[in-house]
Amino acid sequence: MEIRSNKQRSTNGFSIVELMVAILIGLIILAGVIQVVITSKTTFLGQEEMSFIQENARYAMDVIGKDIQGAGYKGCAGQDARVALVAGGDAKALEFLGLESLRGYLNENGAPNAYSGDLNNVAGGVKSESILIRSFRGPHHLLTSHSGQTLNFSAPHGFSQHDYLGVVAEDCRRVGVVRISERTNTSVSYASANNHGMSTIKPSLDKSIICPGAECATGYSQNYNPGSVAMNFLAHAYYIGDSSALPGSPALKRAVLTNRAGNGTVVSEELALGVEDIHFRYGIKNGGDTSYVLANAVTDWSQVFAVEVSLMMRSQTPSLSVAESKTLGSSGRTYTDKHMRQVVTSIYRIRNRI
Repeated sequence: MEIRSNKQRSTNGFSIVELMVAILIGLIILAGVIQVVITSKTTFLGQEEMSFIQENARYAMDVIGKDIQGAGYKGCAGQDARVALVAGGDAKALEFLGLESLRGYLNENGAPNAYSGDLNNVAGGVKSESILIRSFRGPHHLLTSHSGQTLNFSAPHGFSQHDYLGVVAEDCRRVGVVRISERTNTSVSYASANNHGMSTIKPSLDKSIICPGAECATGYSQNYNPGSVAMNFLAHAYYIGDSSALPGSPALKRAVLTNRAGNGTVVSEELALGVEDIHFRYGIKNGGDTSYVLANAVTDWSQVFAVEVSLMMRSQTPSLSVAESKTLGSSGRTYTDKHMRQVVTSIYRIRNRI
């Protein structure tokens, strides 16, 4: 009689079928784990990109909105006040000095050379729209006297040499813009008026003055009286350009009239990444009706009382699994690829207009 050992039989191991089943089950579990990891990573990246879009959109709108709301501010002077523009600087700076508080451009056509060369191509090869905003800003510094080309203040003013200065007359009906050539703690002097043959920078009540120009040869002898105030003069232009921080990516940029290096010129600042396109519509009242139109339909910029701003925000990387299309408001420009996009729109009322 043959007797087999149970102990020997228990050490034979898995059969090939059992091994194949075990491997299959392991692969299924591993595939599930990999899928969970991939999904989690995709969700995380999507949330990161959406946070990037929302944070930059919020910041960009806040900066543009504040400038639009303050466009044309000249202290107690209204938008019909007479202006004397006699500030110096290079050719780019002169483009930023003007009578209009706000002006928009559909694309590079007519936009100042100070920044139009930096405009980015948006959908269809069309150049970015832009908007130029001018205003007085900052603390009011009270004048005690005006002698020749020197303005004297009642207290230390804080202005720097080569700053652009806005002066509001005591009657709130006339303003001047100059560039500071010399300063003390309680006074500033300007040389640009003399360069244009003018004895003072206070315009008459019947006309505005822009230098260089035909009116600059006339000598205006009136001074700013006690009660006049001075503030900083600001001029900003917003547009879309190629990012200097991340080449190849679009960014919201701002061209600024500045005293940097004492040159009196215009420099570009990068404000927010991921702003791919910008679109403006301008609110105009016609009787009891209000309409929002493009820049080329505005005939009188003093009649614009509000601005609608639309931004096309784009993710840093193409994070979508399939391409999607987004259209930028009434501009009709459409973008199609795997980048995440969001259109953000706000309307800002110009506070200094009714």
